[in-house]
Amino acid sequence: MSTKKIINTNKDGSIILTKTFRPDRVQKRLINYLYKTIMNSKHASSYNKTYTTQIYDLKLIATKIVCFLHICSNWRSLGFGWENIYAHFQKWKKWGVIESTYMELCDRYKTKRLGCYLRVNMTDTTIITNKNGIDKIKRNPLVKNKNCTKMINIVDDKGVSLFVNFCSGSKNDCKCLLKFLDDYLSKNIGIVTFLADSGFYTKDILDLLKSHNVKALIAKNVRNCKKYRTLDKKGKKKKLTYFEKIERQLEDMTKRERNQFKQRGKIENLYANYKQIKRFALRYDRYVINLYLLSLLYFSEQFLKHL
Repeated sequence: MSTKKIINTNKDGSIILTKTFRPDRVQKRLINYLYKTIMNSKHASSYNKTYTTQIYDLKLIATKIVCFLHICSNWRSLGFGWENIYAHFQKWKKWGVIESTYMELCDRYKTKRLGCYLRVNMTDTTIITNKNGIDKIKRNPLVKNKNCTKMINIVDDKGVSLFVNFCSGSKNDCKCLLKFLDDYLSKNIGIVTFLADSGFYTKDILDLLKSHNVKALIAKNVRNCKKYRTLDKKGKKKKLTYFEKIERQLEDMTKRERNQFKQRGKIENLYANYKQIKRFALRYDRYVINLYLLSLLYFSEQFLKHL
């Protein structure tokens, strides 16, 4: 009986898929973590090289998925055998492998910081322009009325994402947050300060944070408030300058609170790095669940940088 040949990694343990992608130290740790997670689960029998349909080694499959995450916009870009890799990704989605990996790494990160991640939490949204998606897609006037998806994150004082969610592009920022904020605050008891921009300045959010004894540092929304309209000498509406607008948004904060509010730039940096990957700047995924899982893989790498 002839033995089946399975495509494995190189003898030295390195895997080179393309000239443009070689896994770095963090990516190799993520690949090994995915490998151990599956081999220690009840699904290990699917990759123990006994099935005649198995072509690739499990570590090679994980590497190709990480490669796809960073340099490919569609699955066909992986070249020969892309259908096989996509089928394995769908299996992992069904088994909940990626979600469990993200949650385990998140718990390890929180344990290492010994509650320090609770000092400051901040939130913001970003818009992902749609390319091929069919669900959670709506038009947003802020991006020339194009179809888009909205992503919302909660990060700690180091800029590490602790919560990720997606909603339709036309949904208001405060409604996106209210949907899960109560549950998040209940699970993370002891958060001291919560930072957000003026899009989250609503009575519901302020009351919810107050009920959980969390200090809210949220910029005032002065866009449509009559109290903050200014008139020129002729009695016409005068457009506020950038610095006047910032001053009125932060007028109730002390100097110390204003310096603390500057930490909100860390979530902006998170989104800037996130969108350096082409497939996250534009939504190529047909279903939002695929975009969600790939985003969890990306943020899992951020946890491994601090572990």
